Amino acid sequence: MAPTELRPNQKNKYRALWEFANGVAHVKSIPASLQMAKSNTCNFKCVYCIDHRVGNQIPRTKLEGAGWQGLVELIPRCSELGFHGISEFFVDPGFFEIQRSGRISRFGGEDHAPLPSQMV
Repeated sequence: MAPTELRPNQKNKYRALWEFANGVAHVKSIPASLQMAKSNTCNFKCVYCIDHRVGNQIPRTKLEGAGWQGLVELIPRCSELGFHGISEFFVDPGFFEIQRSGRISRFGGEDHAPLPSQMV
């Protein structure tokens, strides 16, 4: 039986282990977990959130272009992907494109529930 090809996130994991074991100073691996937020746009008004307090002056921003594309390119090499920030990531239609792309092995994080497509 022929060995199966490793997925990008598995290759990244083994590269990280090899780099650590060999004391590599300039690593090529990336962290196994990636947490990202494309914007700080939110449509909720949670009373506990600093973003919605009277006098808040936090400007609305959005990560676009090469910065965002660089993060998206890291996704296949990660074992876990979490979305965070003072935002609601479901507001961004691009979130669903990432989820449907099939390039993610696992959505997760302590504060993130599984997506409906993962509840099988």
